[in-house]
Amino acid sequence: MHSLKTEIALGYDINNLLCIWSEKGHLKCIKYLIMRGANNFNGGLREACMARNKDLVELMISLGANNYSLYYPCKGGSKEIVELIMSKDGHNRGLEGACIVGHIEL
Repeated sequence: MHSLKTEIALGYDINNLLCIWSEKGHLKCIKYLIMRGANNFNGGLREACMARNKDLVELMISLGANNYSLYYPCKGGSKEIVELIMSKDGHNRGLEGACIVGHIEL
């Protein structure tokens, strides 16, 4: 947590940090950023999908993320996350993301 507080003190954009820490999957840091006003939940959703972090995907959706593109879940390769996003009306570039990185099972 110390490095996150340092990044904030140095003036890093908290919404960019939300995306970075979502990719890393550090829930404690993400909650701290949200408490500090971060609200780029679609960016957090994108990174959580790529990181295959279902708990974080669900958190971002519960906070208001609504970009249900299948591109990033498919590129991340988690069938469970793809199905979750599809249940939220996901569509469009999903298969492209799966094909780019060779996730044939999707």
